[in-house]
Amino acid sequence: MAEANNSGNQQRQQLVGAGSGGCYEKVETAEDEEPKLQWTQRRCCCCGATGIVASLIAAAFVLGCLVSFAVTTLALTSPSSRIGRQSNRWIDDSTLKLNREKLRGLVPNSALLDQHVAALSSRQSRAGTPGAIYHAEYVANNWRKLGLKVFNRTYSVLLSYLDTDSSTSKDQVGVRLCRGSLNGMDARCNVTLRLDAPITELEAAADALPSIVPFTKPLQGKFRLLTLEKLKETVAKATSPEQLRRALSDKVILGDRPVSAFINITVLNMTAGVLKNRAMESRPGVPVYPEGTGVPDTLISMKTTLNTNVKGDPTTPMFPSKPYAVRLEGGPPLSQPDHPTVPISKADVDMLNKALQSDSSSELFLQINWPMKQSLRPVQDICAELTGSVEPDRVVLVGGHRDAWHSGALDPHTGLSSLLEISRALAEFHSATGWRPRRSLLLCSWDAEEWNLIGSAEWLDEEILRANRRLVGYINTDTDIMGHWKVMVHAFRRWHGFLDKLFAEVPDPGKSTSSPDHHFYITPDSYSDYYVFWRNIGVPIVDLSYIRPNEPRMVVYDLYHSRYDTVRLYRLTDPGGKAHLAAVHNYIGIAYSLLDRPILPTNLTSYATEIDEAMSHLYQLAENASLILARGGQSRLNSSSWSALRRAFRTELTGAIDALRSFQTDQLDGGGTGSDLDLLGQRMLNDKLMEVQKVFVYRSIYPHSDVVNLLAEEGSLRVFRRIFRQEMHETHELIGFGGPGGGVGSGNGGDGSEAKQKNLEKLLETCILSLASVSKVLSDSFAT
Repeated sequence: MAEANNSGNQQRQQLVGAGSGGCYEKVETAEDEEPKLQWTQRRCCCCGATGIVASLIAAAFVLGCLVSFAVTTLALTSPSSRIGRQSNRWIDDSTLKLNREKLRGLVPNSALLDQHVAALSSRQSRAGTPGAIYHAEYVANNWRKLGLKVFNRTYSVLLSYLDTDSSTSKDQVGVRLCRGSLNGMDARCNVTLRLDAPITELEAAADALPSIVPFTKPLQGKFRLLTLEKLKETVAKATSPEQLRRALSDKVILGDRPVSAFINITVLNMTAGVLKNRAMESRPGVPVYPEGTGVPDTLISMKTTLNTNVKGDPTTPMFPSKPYAVRLEGGPPLSQPDHPTVPISKADVDMLNKALQSDSSSELFLQINWPMKQSLRPVQDICAELTGSVEPDRVVLVGGHRDAWHSGALDPHTGLSSLLEISRALAEFHSATGWRPRRSLLLCSWDAEEWNLIGSAEWLDEEILRANRRLVGYINTDTDIMGHWKVMVHAFRRWHGFLDKLFAEVPDPGKSTSSPDHHFYITPDSYSDYYVFWRNIGVPIVDLSYIRPNEPRMVVYDLYHSRYDTVRLYRLTDPGGKAHLAAVHNYIGIAYSLLDRPILPTNLTSYATEIDEAMSHLYQLAENASLILARGGQSRLNSSSWSALRRAFRTELTGAIDALRSFQTDQLDGGGTGSDLDLLGQRMLNDKLMEVQKVFVYRSIYPHSDVVNLLAEEGSLRVFRRIFRQEMHETHELIGFGGPGGGVGSGNGGDGSEAKQKNLEKLLETCILSLASVSKVLSDSFAT
């Protein structure tokens, strides 16, 4: 720093200028002060001469600029020069393929992947806890070592946890089985439920926390235990709701089956709480962990209970959870009642049933200390970027979450380790060759995904304007390894052809060649961070997961979301890391191609088929719904307005499909690869490909505020459920006061038939506008 300051002082001493009637001169200052220049009217002997020289220099400079501008203008308007300038930025397919091979060569084996998984799963990474800081720093430090610009976004979100920060210590939390008088001093509480006890030292991760059922109420005190069968008997004997409430107020229900299938909410709220069996079903013939990947009887599987249409923090839907955020009041919407619930394992259920069936005359009860609490806690997204050289405002986003309920070796740390190795390959390629991508690369490690896709949703809420205009694609790395058989690909049909060619370049795990049968596609769903990007802003996404044999569908691994998701499980699931390495090689090819490929890979003919299927399905739902309403005699099924809507829908659907197919034939297939276009032409073409995928996304749809993607089946079904205010229920015999089925509504309620019909019409109108927008987006003229 000292050398730099001395040099700066010398430069400042040389800054002497002249002008009319004065000049700059150095003002003497103390040694420790910054040298100063000030204007003075005192003429110096050289000022006149210096002014003449300066004027001549300035005139020459202006003349040179004019000449340079003229030459540059002629050069840029010359056809030959324009093609030459464009060709410097056009990368042909053979060069793209060669660079993909070089990049994959930078990840020659799975050694670093294994190291990352081992390090990341050595500590628990539950969002909002002190242990989560380790994983955030791990990711940030890896990216800094690569020379990437690293930054973070922090949000304050509603989370639920065991309150062991106050008077209750961690070792006091749990459930103890006692014998003796419930209110006496002779009780013996010498048996503690194992819950999800560690089996080996790998499960005892640093700062390990018990499994919980999020957003349920605390349960503390002494309680009697009641099985579902005994509960049914108690309800049958009750003569009044008040009597039943007194009988159940000190009882905890042993939920060895799904409690919601047997107890309605009224009866459930009369009890003190529930011990809920959260074990996964074991598969026959699979060795049990730690010898194999099968389910031990102490397993508890966790999952979120938040049930919101808009993902993210439930207190700030569609807005980032910043300190200034205006938050919703009341409890968050849940997939189950917030009644006090303690998750238990099959081993706990068996032990409690055995105790209840014993011949002992001693009174049996439970002493429970389960201090659940919910409050705002900080979560942090860690991001890094490499700025593009040609289109820096067009961005390829590669992301995945790093939070886990427990150690999370498979979910999410196989995906996070993939993200780190993809980053390393691209950064080292940049450092070694001077390569910069055509488009910008953005890397993000999301927090709190397990809770409600919170980290990615909050980031998108904050960046909605930039992301909507600039993201060209999202690559998601989550649970990359659930087996080592085939790779399951979440992607829309419009990208299938593009992905097929890239998958063909990567040999199947353990083989020297690739088979087209080694991967299969499923439609993107709502199970990972990719959901907020395709649903909220219509960005195409891809996510890869290797799965176990003979499971050509979305089936999670046996120890999913449990304490036993350890590095040992990872090595048992993918011996030698061959499938994991293949997944990373596939990701690298996809990421690089999106970064450098001049024309984006969306196939509009395939996209037309997507639209045709989705809109036809939605139209049929609307027709069926209208027929149902007609049975009540209030439907406008035969009205002129309904007939006009149906005609317009069919007309615009046909027009949209024709426009997409024609554009694909004329502009993408018939026009070669786009290499005949200059940079502006390429940009215009890519912008149309981006925009046409967004026309079915609405941030608010009549009559409810929400984000809806009309091409998604879940989106259209949600709209219909809202219009009719019906929930899907399986038929169960429910235990409730007043007989089976008490307390459960039949469903229709709410709006009358006329209002529902009007909402249907508004939905069709929205679809018509979206379909009409397809051809408009693809056209250069507003006259279309």
